[in-house]
Amino acid sequence: MNTGIPTTVSLPASGRQHRLEKRLHGIYFKGAGIQHFLSRRLRPAGIGLGLVFILATCLSVGQNRTPVYQLFALSFGMILIAIPWAMSRRASIEARRDLPRFGTAGEPLRYQVIVRNLGRRRLTRAWIADTTPDPRPSVEDFTLLREPGEEERNAFDRRFAYFRWEWLLAGNRLFSGGISREDLDLHQGLEMRVTVELTPLRRGIIRFDDLRLLLPDPFGLFQRCRKI
Repeated sequence: MNTGIPTTVSLPASGRQHRLEKRLHGIYFKGAGIQHFLSRRLRPAGIGLGLVFILATCLSVGQNRTPVYQLFALSFGMILIAIPWAMSRRASIEARRDLPRFGTAGEPLRYQVIVRNLGRRRLTRAWIADTTPDPRPSVEDFTLLREPGEEERNAFDRRFAYFRWEWLLAGNRLFSGGISREDLDLHQGLEMRVTVELTPLRRGIIRFDDLRLLLPDPFGLFQRCRKI
């Protein structure tokens, strides 16, 4: 696999270390999948409100302070409304990309996505997002490749190889960004062009295979992430 980073070293591992690395790969693989799932559905405001809710919950234990309870009730009520609202949003659209033939690694690349509303209702407050193909490394790459300078890390980092996992993830990502700037506002049967901007992270062919429609709740806390 081309990780996009030219300096890799393959080192033999002991049988015990090899088995540990295979188990670690499974843990990191699932953890990265969960993080990716949540990151596409939790907006920054939702993360902030979640932290406020946790803080208010902790402060309210054993305390008799009205402002703390009010903060707890407000944050809990907003979460209780926002999640079902976002998950209940529906849309039926089709989209096609109008892509340039070439781009430059490290430089912003803008292209158009033509979106058509196939539903019966007007579609508002929604965005288009292109996601890079799954960058998680295979178990073979994780167990055979080594991060440059890994031998200089401490024994804990070398054993659990988390920095190696992060290095491989970064090398496998094809681009960053990929979210449209303007809101969609489409009546039934109409279409519009939206501009999407991303930055290629390395040279080579960019594969697009995961175009999504982002449908947030009214508070902007959470969003449904629907594959187009």
